[in-house]
Amino acid sequence: MLRTTSRSAVLIPLLLLVACAGSPPADAPGADVTGVPFEDFGHVHGVATNPADGSVYVAAHAGVYRLDPTANTGIRMAGRVQDTMGFTAAGPDTFLGSGHPDLREDLPPNLGLIRSTDAGRTWDAVSLSGEADLHAMDTADDLIMAYDALSGRVISTTDGTTWETVAAGEVRDLAVAPDGTVWSVDAAGALATASGGAWVAADGPSEAVGFIDITPDGTLVVATPGGEVLTSSTDGVWQAAGSVPPGIQAVDVADRWLAVSATAVHESTDGGSTWTTLLTSSAPGEGP
Repeated sequence: MLRTTSRSAVLIPLLLLVACAGSPPADAPGADVTGVPFEDFGHVHGVATNPADGSVYVAAHAGVYRLDPTANTGIRMAGRVQDTMGFTAAGPDTFLGSGHPDLREDLPPNLGLIRSTDAGRTWDAVSLSGEADLHAMDTADDLIMAYDALSGRVISTTDGTTWETVAAGEVRDLAVAPDGTVWSVDAAGALATASGGAWVAADGPSEAVGFIDITPDGTLVVATPGGEVLTSSTDGVWQAAGSVPPGIQAVDVADRWLAVSATAVHESTDGGSTWTTLLTSSAPGEGP
C-alpha cells in the first residue's frame, strides 16, 4: 500500500487522514503477480534500469512491472494496478513516480510525487498529493524536474517538497542534463530548453521527436514515433544511431539503453546502433 512519509511537516494532514482511514480492504495489493504478458501492461509511461541489480522495470497504466525476459512476461509489483506516470529510477531500489492509485486503495485521484525504496512494492507520498499529476519526470543529483499536466507547467524541487515553476506550456517528455539544463519535447515533437521562465526553441532533428533522454555524459538521445533513434552532443548536429519498431512509448539511457515500442521492450548495449528484444507481446500485432 502507499505509505505516508513523516519527514516533512507539510505531510502532517496526510498522516492524520491515514490514521483515521482504518485498515485497507482485505483484497488490497500485497503479493506480486507473475506471468503478466506485455499486452496486459496497459499503456507504458516509463522504463528504467534498477541500479541495485540491473533489472528492467516498466511503469504502465496497469502497474509497475519487473521484466522476466526468460519467461517473456512481467511481474506486477505487489499486484498493484496503479497507473504509474512520471516514472524514473533515482537510486538502487529507489523509484520516483506519480499517476493515479489502485482503486482498492483509499487515496486521492492524483498521487502527486511518490517514492518507492523497495523496487516498486510500496510507495510513499512525498508531496503534492491530490494536487498534481506529473506525467513526465527526470532527475540529476538532488534535482527533480517534472511536468504537471494539471497546471500545464514544468516544476522543479531539490528537497521533494518545495517546488518552483521552471516554464509553462504543454510537454510530452523532458530530460535533465548533468548540468541541470532541462530539455523538453512539446506536443508537436519540437525540442526546447528552459531559460528565464520560458521555453527557447532548440535545434532538433528534421523529424518530429517522440521522447528524449540524456546519457550520464550529456549526450542527447531522442526517439521518433516511427522508431528512429538519434543522438546529439547538444551542438545541434544530429546523427542516426539505429532504430526500433514504431509506436515508441518510452526511452531511458541512464544505464543501458532501453526503448518501449508498441509491441515490445528493446535494449541496446552499443549506443543505439543495434537493438535486441527483452520482452515482446505474446499476441501477434498486439501491444498495451
